[in-house]
Order: sequence, then C-alpha cells, then structure tokens
Amino acid sequence: MYNIKLEKTKKRRRSKILTVTAVFILVFLVVIPAAYSSLKKTHDKKNVVVSTSNTPIHTDDSKMENIKDIKITDSKESGVPVNGVDKQLDGKSASAGIKEAFLTFDDGPTKGVTPEILDVLKKYNVKATFFVIGKMADINKDIVIREENEGHAVANHSYSHDYKYLYSDPKNFVEDINKADNELKGIIDGYNLKLIRFPGGSFGAQREPYRKAITEAGFHFIDWNALNGDAEGKPKSPEQLVEEVKKTSKHPNHLVVLMHDAPNKQTTVQALPQIIEYLQSKGYIFKTLD
Repeated sequence: MYNIKLEKTKKRRRSKILTVTAVFILVFLVVIPAAYSSLKKTHDKKNVVVSTSNTPIHTDDSKMENIKDIKITDSKESGVPVNGVDKQLDGKSASAGIKEAFLTFDDGPTKGVTPEILDVLKKYNVKATFFVIGKMADINKDIVIREENEGHAVANHSYSHDYKYLYSDPKNFVEDINKADNELKGIIDGYNLKLIRFPGGSFGAQREPYRKAITEAGFHFIDWNALNGDAEGKPKSPEQLVEEVKKTSKHPNHLVVLMHDAPNKQTTVQALPQIIEYLQSKGYIFKTLD
C-alpha cells in the first residue's frame, strides 16, 4: 500500500515538472519573441518618417519627437505633386536653357552662424533666402536687417517653431505664422513677403488642413528638392554636406536647396563655398525666392 502511494506521489511530481517545463518553453519560444517584435515595431514606427515623393523630407531631430502617427503618403494622397516645388515656385521656374539655384537657410538668425554665412555669400556675390524663426528674429534684429540690406530674401518659418503647438490645430499654425509676420514687419520697413516654409516641410496627408488654412490666410509656401543634410541624423563633416548636395541636386532646371543657419551649424558655413562653386560649375545661377 505504501509503495502504491509513493508511486502516485512521484507521478504527480513528474506531471508538475513536465507542466512547468512546457510553460517555460512556451514563454521562451513564443511569448518573449512576440513581445520583442511588438516593441520593435512600435519603436520603428515612432522614429521613421517615410514619403514616396521624390522631394526630400527634413527631420528636425530636436522636434520630431513631438509628431505622432506620421503616415506613409504618396503624392496623390498628400495633395502635393511628386515634384511639389515646381508648383510651389508659381512661375519662378527657369526659362528654357537657364538653370537656377535657390539657396535657402532655415531656423535662424543666430549670432554665431548667420553672419558667417552672410560673409560667404557676400564674397561670392550670391543672394539667398533666409526662412527665419520669429522669436530668433526678435533677439537678432540687426542680423535680419543685414540680410535685407544685402539683398537677400527674408521669409517666414513660424514664430515658435514648436511642432507640438503648430501641428495640434491649423488655427495655431496660422496664428503662429501671423505672429512671425508681424515680427518681421516690425523689423523691416515695408515688409510684405507672404512666403513661408513649414517647419519640417509641408509634406503628407496630415499637413493638408494646414496647407489649406495657410493658403486661405494669404500665404504661400515652398519646400525643397535638394539639401545638404545638416539636420539629418548625426552631424556631418563639411565634405559630407557637399556630397549630399551633389547627391540630391537632380532637377535639370532649378534647385531649392535646404540648409540651416541654426546654432552649431559651423560645418554648413565651412561647406558653403564648395557648394556654391559646385553649383556654379554645373551652370546654375543663384536667385532668391522673393
């Protein structure tokens, strides 16, 4: 009798051990990999912005964490033509046989970078377009005046450059653009340029209400079709910035080149002479977007 009970006890123990082992194997082989895959997909979704347009997307690393649920869009869904800059130039495209380059600088003015960029442009007798942030213009009025006096175009890049605020409601976006417009009117006598650039670009279906609202408010916007990559990923050397311009400068008639005069963009200053000389060697002449 004792032996029978002992045998039953051993069987129950073996059964429990087998059950625990099976559960452990299930967790190790199925549950953990599935959880890891789900987390990885969530991480990737939060950190990737994709467009099937051939117009590059600019990802401002300091602000992109404020944008949620950015979707993959194509040109038809977004309302922006595949070569959106062509339409946005609105008659400024080059005549047959003439190649034009529009150098643009976003996120300034700043004391440490913008004056040096202006010095380079002056040396090469090249005019550019500066998309200024209103709050930066407010504390660097003298630089904005210099940009205007030296024949460059001064355009609107919002007042706050706060993605979370700007893209939470089209009303906020228009209000912020108007605030920057008023700031520029207070600095530059007779300022009336209604040209803006969306922080991060106007791309994608989610920006459609903002494109509509700002157009109805009397402004027009411009993106870019080439860039030096000074706000893309890790910091790049001057040589890498030049190569990025070469790589993205594909339009046969005109280029709108995205660069930045924000703080810590010294490599942009260093690369600018080579970028200008490269575009000149390819037959481009330089114009502003005013």
